[in-house]
Amino acid sequence: MLTTNGTLDDLQDSIDMAKSQPRKFGVTSKELNIRQKFVNKARGAIKEIDSTIADPRIIKNAMAVKSSHVIEMQPLNTSNEPSQTMSAQNQLILEQQDQHLDSILGTVQNLRDIAFTVGNELDEHQE
Repeated sequence: MLTTNGTLDDLQDSIDMAKSQPRKFGVTSKELNIRQKFVNKARGAIKEIDSTIADPRIIKNAMAVKSSHVIEMQPLNTSNEPSQTMSAQNQLILEQQDQHLDSILGTVQNLRDIAFTVGNELDEHQE
């Protein structure tokens, strides 16, 4: 998350610079407001992700899922239906976590691309 926060800080610096001299950078106040809202929304999303990751229940579930993989590698007792149900539930949790991580990855990649674009725009207007 440090890299993402650093990227957001860079975006915020770029926005602040453009706000101080909007004519020089050729950016309208409407565009600056849109960019500011995006940065604020992204910061909120990152804080939410941080708090979710720091939640002891999430950590406990992750540890349970991790330990369930060790158990799953051993032969399953087919007469023990509750154990198989737990395994299926753990697999579902893993799949949901994978989907959430994929979504987070997409968001972080978008932030990186936007930061790169904003940086290029600022470089072009400074020349």
